[in-house]
Amino acid sequence: MSNLMHELPLAITCGDPAGVGPEVIEKSIRGDNCKDYVVIGPRTWCESMSNAIGAKTTVVGPEDYIAKLGSPSIQSAEVAVDALREAANGCIEGRYRGVVSGPVSKHWLQLIGFDYPGQTEFFADAWGGCPTMGFVGKSL
Repeated sequence: MSNLMHELPLAITCGDPAGVGPEVIEKSIRGDNCKDYVVIGPRTWCESMSNAIGAKTTVVGPEDYIAKLGSPSIQSAEVAVDALREAANGCIEGRYRGVVSGPVSKHWLQLIGFDYPGQTEFFADAWGGCPTMGFVGKSL
């Protein structure tokens, strides 16, 4: 990886903003050097991340969207996909060095017509590669 790539931030997507992703992400990067990350998600979550831990943010989804924790929906799935698209495009355009994707509800993604079985296949298609996961649990 070139020195220039090391200077680019890592994109972290919110996952389904009505799920555990936003909480897990905030706890994972709290106290870390947030200049190395850009968190991508809905406005209210991005504002919270910026205020709480100084994270850089990129807002996606409707301006007035507010997640109802524990209640995934069509709209929360659409916001999750918006975050995935922003991360994929940002890597292609040279704004991000890579992506960490928050957990999504595959059920809700399928309900909105997401064309992939999961995030791995989405990124492989966006970047023209073969689907490869970096970390896998024993039940996958």
